[in-house]
Amino acid sequence: MCNPGELYDVGWGQKLYLHCMGTSEPTVVLDVPAGMTSDVWAAVQPIVARHAKTCVYDRGGLGFSDRAYKNTTEYAGDTSQAAMMRDRTQPGTIERMADDLHRLLTLSSSQPKPFVIVGVELSTLLARFYATLYEGDVDSLILVDPMVEDPSVMEEVWIKEWLKSRLPQTELLKLTASLGWNRLALMLKQMKISNNEAGLPEDIKARRKYLLCQPRHMASAADEYFFVNESLSQMKTMFRLKPFPESISVTVVTFTAKGSDPSDQNWRDNQSKLLKHVHKNAYHKKIFADSIEMALSNPQLFAEIIIHTIRDRKSKHQSSF
Repeated sequence: MCNPGELYDVGWGQKLYLHCMGTSEPTVVLDVPAGMTSDVWAAVQPIVARHAKTCVYDRGGLGFSDRAYKNTTEYAGDTSQAAMMRDRTQPGTIERMADDLHRLLTLSSSQPKPFVIVGVELSTLLARFYATLYEGDVDSLILVDPMVEDPSVMEEVWIKEWLKSRLPQTELLKLTASLGWNRLALMLKQMKISNNEAGLPEDIKARRKYLLCQPRHMASAADEYFFVNESLSQMKTMFRLKPFPESISVTVVTFTAKGSDPSDQNWRDNQSKLLKHVHKNAYHKKIFADSIEMALSNPQLFAEIIIHTIRDRKSKHQSSF
């Protein structure tokens, strides 16, 4: 299946998909929720690219990116510190994702700095982890519908919604993809690729159908759900070791059209804690949306938030001279 981006070798035989548009600074990096791919930004990217270089990518194993290889004969003799550190990190956790993203942006594709990183849900943890680890590379973060590393949310959301709902569903889709049943179900129109399938562009439909039939993609999506508690633990450990850099501006975007069940309310409560206790000086923007899928039907809504951050960054940079 053709795609407009390129595959970059990030080491040890693994290649990650990256697609960039635009030329001017800063470099905007658009990330996605757990188990999803860069296609959610397909309508937003060209709008933002008029104002700054804008990149989308697929995390390891998702979309067009390779899964991480372990214990391969070709790299069995690599005893470097980087290789040993990599073997100690688990694919599907934000620690490995941050290492992958750093290698992709700075070592493989050499994207110009500084970065404005836009995270959604799980990838907001990744954005904050990355910014704390590589603070000199990052100018701003935009956290869309952020996930919060708060223990009070664990039982109500992660166990009920993630570990007892999303994870089993994704594991089942991994199995049925391996057996070829997903392909058959799609051909017989017995499987939906989205709740808003009718409103999706044809190329997005084709890509999602293709990936739904790929066991490698479904396995990587399941990994992100399975190791979510590990990712939360890594985030909390990072902030114990190093506070979030004050030099990095943060925008928090919350959705006002989410449901009213207890898990949704708990999610919103913890986002309020994030604003109150962690990112006290963050700019808070509320938008009428219920998921990032609205970026395909109403791209201007999300693009304007990103463009506002770009303009704010440029105006501050100009005023310093």
